[in-house]
Amino acid sequence: MKKIILLLMMGMFLISLASAETSFYIRQNSISDVKFSCEINGAVCSSTASCNITINYPNSSVMIDNNRTQNQGNGYFNISINKTQTAIKGEYNARAWCSERGLNGTSVFVYEVNPAGIRPSDQKTSSINIGIYFIFGIGIILFIAFLFVKSIQPLKWTFFIFSFIFMLIGLNIIFVNMSDAVVNPKLESFFDNFTAISTYMYWFAAGLLIIIWAFTFINTWLYKKNLENIKKYGGEML
Repeated sequence: MKKIILLLMMGMFLISLASAETSFYIRQNSISDVKFSCEINGAVCSSTASCNITINYPNSSVMIDNNRTQNQGNGYFNISINKTQTAIKGEYNARAWCSERGLNGTSVFVYEVNPAGIRPSDQKTSSINIGIYFIFGIGIILFIAFLFVKSIQPLKWTFFIFSFIFMLIGLNIIFVNMSDAVVNPKLESFFDNFTAISTYMYWFAAGLLIIIWAFTFINTWLYKKNLENIKKYGGEML
């Protein structure tokens, strides 16, 4: 009979964790506080109540094991966590046990750690998507200008380089957002590596653009000097 009751309690605990909504959000790699409320027999805990908490990482390993929390008054309790304890993105499951004058109560909740420490929203996703479309649109227009606009070579290649930069910016935004969303360390590392590589590609494109226009300026300056020398010494201009 005791085993059956224990299994039922464990089942209820697992169901409550599975169905619990995210209570709050914490920024990744930050020092923060986990603040929660607890009631005993439907009444708010007083300032004399004590409460211990257990928190599990997103992979279900134990982060905090039955540690004492600070009573903040008005039924709220708090425990501080460090940067190491907010390094992993994902949902953290927490369960608190409170006691007061021989009576006991529990509190089960879920909080999420993500790079921004804010609640994801459809509106934010839509705004990012619009920005990506706009950036890619500019890149495509500049590439079309490179292909079809008849102009001097430096200007045509300027169109191409800026097209490449805008395409790279669009891809960078996509990969950054994918890196924020994934919880697989290998995928996150891949997206982070692409972001780092793209930084060097920005500098390469900027350097190439400077070289092209510096070379063009020097050629133009030399051409003008030759014309001035021809005119000065009475030569024939071709």
